[in-house]
Amino acid sequence: MQITVNSQKDNKVSVSATVEAKTVDSYIAKTYKDFARRYNFPGFRKGKAPRPVVDNALGREAVMATATENLINDTYPQIIEEEKLYPAGQPDFGKSDEMIVQGSDFTFDFTLPVRPEIELTSYDALEIELPQSGASEAEIEEQMKQLLAHYQQEEATEQWAKETMGFESLDDMKKQVAQSIEDQKEAMLPRLKENACVLKLIERVDADVPEGMAEQKESQLLQDFFTQLQRSGASFDSYLMQQGIDSDQFKEDVKRQAEDEVKRDMALDAWARHAGIEATDEDVSHEFEVAAGEGAKDLEKEWRDSGRLYLIREELVRSKAMENIMDGAKVVEVDFAKRAQEAEAAKKESEKSDESANAEAQTTDEESTE
Repeated sequence: MQITVNSQKDNKVSVSATVEAKTVDSYIAKTYKDFARRYNFPGFRKGKAPRPVVDNALGREAVMATATENLINDTYPQIIEEEKLYPAGQPDFGKSDEMIVQGSDFTFDFTLPVRPEIELTSYDALEIELPQSGASEAEIEEQMKQLLAHYQQEEATEQWAKETMGFESLDDMKKQVAQSIEDQKEAMLPRLKENACVLKLIERVDADVPEGMAEQKESQLLQDFFTQLQRSGASFDSYLMQQGIDSDQFKEDVKRQAEDEVKRDMALDAWARHAGIEATDEDVSHEFEVAAGEGAKDLEKEWRDSGRLYLIREELVRSKAMENIMDGAKVVEVDFAKRAQEAEAAKKESEKSDESANAEAQTTDEESTE
């Protein structure tokens, strides 16, 4: 098969594929056999009706139209895989009525929207902030405040720590709280690091999100959301009430999330391309082995034949890119609890200053009136 791919504007490619006559003839032969098995032809056993009989009963044009459709449907996934194309929508085959002909090559064309290839504003290592290791005094204090509020206590006492909370002493309780904070950080750190990297990464995307990709991602998010909602047995109205939002706000949130996720994907694709990161055939096969074990080869063939193998390759490349980004990120450890306390103290001081200024102004106004 000869394939020609040309880039067009608006993130599309035009594809022209020529299938050899030998393959064309095999599709015609298979279609005749399928029709002979599918329908009853008087005087002939199932599957034994000759071509002229099939043509007279069903019409030669119907046979050729079916053979043409089957050939294109089977060939399209091959093109996607061979040319390493990454569809961002459905192919447009136009309105051609041309059909395959016995003994002749067959050429068909289509236009395909593909994922855009953008460049980031920078490929330097990301600088991110993460919670400092261990448990700080501010973090322990914040956790203790939450516990006091939950148990409606004004202050942490030895009696409360022992009798209500079941610790040996107040110091023992603080040590256990500190250990709990450290354990939570250790469990959450990989996800926190990835999220921090993603937020910084999409800041480097100076490109519009293609409308088609955003709509496709939004549809996927909605489908996943309502599937989970159905499994949980909750209603959409109860979810909105719990979140304190209305349906319009929900739609806006999903739309914003979809755009951010598309930006993330575009950014990871750009990073991978810049760093020369690829997914090999061995990488792809390994994914199926992990997922399906003994049935890996059959499952991989199914995905390849249906033109979906690029989805696995795409996610592998993005996963490798994310790992590369995280490994090279420059991390600054921050005591976020202390930062929040300082911000709250500054806010209160500012409010206090404003109150003093207002009071002074009011006094001046009263004196002026007198």
